[in-house]
Amino acid sequence: MQSIFFDSDPGPGNGTALTIPSGNQSNFSANLPINGLTSGFHFLTIRIKDSNGRWGQFETRGFYVYPQDPSAGDIVAAEYFIDTDPGQGLASPSVVTTPGLNINQVFPLQISGVLPGSHQLGFRVRDSEGVWSEPKMSNITVLDCTSTISTEPCVRKSMYARNSEAQCNRCYRRPGV
Repeated sequence: MQSIFFDSDPGPGNGTALTIPSGNQSNFSANLPINGLTSGFHFLTIRIKDSNGRWGQFETRGFYVYPQDPSAGDIVAAEYFIDTDPGQGLASPSVVTTPGLNINQVFPLQISGVLPGSHQLGFRVRDSEGVWSEPKMSNITVLDCTSTISTEPCVRKSMYARNSEAQCNRCYRRPGV
């Protein structure tokens, strides 16, 4: 069992129940009930009970709840960057198809020229008042997936593989080969 609480400790097992994957270590995300919190600084604490019924030490993180601005405008623009933030309004633009206070949209990313490997993706939005959000950063992995003219992928034979229709820029492995 796991429980969370905000600001003051109600005692082991008396916080809000939270389900996380079992194991020695777990990575998870959760929607937290912050609706009742006032604007200002708060503390979120998580406490976990092991399979033997023992509560562990708790872990606490501080955070800030911003007051909701009734004059905030609709989200009208978005932009993203990879690895280096060029500054607000200077990153790669993304079109917001339906502006609103909240948007739910898939944004395509142009990653040509980005080398394969681990990168940081930054994404931010701008409202109708011209105010940019802070960038939301995410870890991404760009795969080595250079396409070819051929519909049949190259079979791995050497550092640079070839088939009769096209030259591959990278090695590929056909499923089952």
